[in-house]
Amino acid sequence: MKRRLLPAFVPVFSFVLAAALSLAALSPISPLLGRLLGAPTWPFQLIMEPGIGTCPLLVRFTPPQTAVFHQWDFHYDPIIGFRPEYSTTVGDEVTFTYTRPGNYTIRVRSYFDGTTNVEQEGVVVVEPAVGAPSIALSAGPTSGPAPLAVAFAAVADSFDGTVSAYSWDFNGDQLADASGVSPAATHLFDTPGAYTVTVTATDGRGLGASASVLITVGTPAAGDPPAITSFTPDLAAPLVGDTVRFTAVASPGATGALTEYLWDFDGNGETDLVTATGTLVPHQYEYPGTYRARVVVRDSENLSASQDLNLTVSFDTTTPRCWLMQPRDGTRVWGDAVSLRANVTPGVQVTGIEFKVRLSDGLPFPAPSDASWTSLGTALPSPDHSAGLHWDVTGLTAGQDYDLIAVAATVLGAANSAAIREVRVTVDPANPDVLETGRDNVSDLRAQGIQPAELGHVETVQDTFVDVLPGSIPSYDRMRLERRSDNPHPAEATLQGLHFVPGQFRRTGFENGSGLGRPARVRMYFQHASLANLADRTKPGKVTVKLYRWEPSKYRWEPLADQLSHPAAGLAQASKTATGDLGMVAFPRRQKSSASCGLLGIEAAAVLAGLLLFRRRR
Repeated sequence: MKRRLLPAFVPVFSFVLAAALSLAALSPISPLLGRLLGAPTWPFQLIMEPGIGTCPLLVRFTPPQTAVFHQWDFHYDPIIGFRPEYSTTVGDEVTFTYTRPGNYTIRVRSYFDGTTNVEQEGVVVVEPAVGAPSIALSAGPTSGPAPLAVAFAAVADSFDGTVSAYSWDFNGDQLADASGVSPAATHLFDTPGAYTVTVTATDGRGLGASASVLITVGTPAAGDPPAITSFTPDLAAPLVGDTVRFTAVASPGATGALTEYLWDFDGNGETDLVTATGTLVPHQYEYPGTYRARVVVRDSENLSASQDLNLTVSFDTTTPRCWLMQPRDGTRVWGDAVSLRANVTPGVQVTGIEFKVRLSDGLPFPAPSDASWTSLGTALPSPDHSAGLHWDVTGLTAGQDYDLIAVAATVLGAANSAAIREVRVTVDPANPDVLETGRDNVSDLRAQGIQPAELGHVETVQDTFVDVLPGSIPSYDRMRLERRSDNPHPAEATLQGLHFVPGQFRRTGFENGSGLGRPARVRMYFQHASLANLADRTKPGKVTVKLYRWEPSKYRWEPLADQLSHPAAGLAQASKTATGDLGMVAFPRRQKSSASCGLLGIEAAAVLAGLLLFRRRR
């Protein structure tokens, strides 16, 4: 009897199982089936939601859970190539807010060991919002020989009657090269080529609209441009944390003299450093990947030449490599809370990062185990594989040099660590490059000097970071980064219905009144305990955080551009175009769609059907 009934059950359960498997295969979250059936679902899928919506659109991304390191490109372009905008070392979700309409490709590169990585893509469709601003762009001239100076004029109209900012992309890389409140801009194109110039207008609600124009730059009409005969690094296969020194050999043309070298070390289209010579120019790579470095040589006739090279940077997951990020070598420091920060190779189990100091004798640095070193303390690394503490130098001898190192220890012991970057600083109370004061091992005020031709990096340890791009300020100035415990404008926040994270307020500004000619990136870290009084927002998985800036001319808080939220790491990141008061706002997270839950139910049904079929066969 059983043998006659078995054929009747087999088609039924086979149909149920096949249907469930077919539907579950469409789901972006099917780890259970993947593990049971051996299918390569995890870690080879990227989850994102939503994939389509109106701007401003906040999208949540979840990377592969088993990887040790992730790099994110939220504006991936196959022509330009992969350009990481953010890196994480945990598999929790990351959010990014798209503020202007368009189709965006997101690409994440996940590393599973020192050599293996997997890349996945997704497409986000951002539609115009009802009442979004409109914009038109004109330019002149639109073609001519290099160097070509072009004037741009934008005309924007907003539903709410306000246009708060204009952002300009002059080279078509989808990154802002300049921004401000003026609808007019000028730009000098040095290199022949076709450039798609885009302006984005943002209104008071954070909605944006863009317009573009094509600029065609021909070969120079006259003159003899310089020539680059070689462009080489001193390390052919660097590891994460290594300092690579580049040398570019160039010769001037018949009509000019070499004046400057412009360096783009990571291939993102932005100048990282400007130098007068091209010999052994250093750059430290903090993340793995293949980078397309570029050098541009310019002469007195404003003629230029460029050359590229590809450089692959990898990391070793067995031996930690530890290097100091703050302070920089040669810095003059003063204060009772000078920030010390070090990075360590991701993917290695580290028990702590120890900071050491010694009175400098001007000689090469001794080994970390040498008795001349004194420990300043040990800090545990955060999810972004960095750690830091503060150093009180007010009791040290003015004018004296001190050596600093950082050493990482793994679960195997301190002997399995390496310090690969030493720093020598000078205690200078009269004219410091870095002045930092605070209390209870917390930095309340940091003033740091920034050179106009270099990337300025202002930070308070494990808390707030501001990156100022080269060319943002006209001359040397010191940026002040101040911690504020209370909301400086509480009444307006209440009227706007904004829930600020307690204690997460900062004030930035330049001592000599410099403004920002280019957008600066801001990162703020927070403790999850600071969300304790925000009711349902107490858990990282239930909250999204954004950075806001106080706009004095409008007397209101307004969101910054290019918002990125990573609550699991306690991080909010954005771009700002002006200094002033900053605050972090918490928003409740939307619930995931029921479709995902339904697909998980289908997976469970498929498994149950398979078990019943197996039992019937027995």
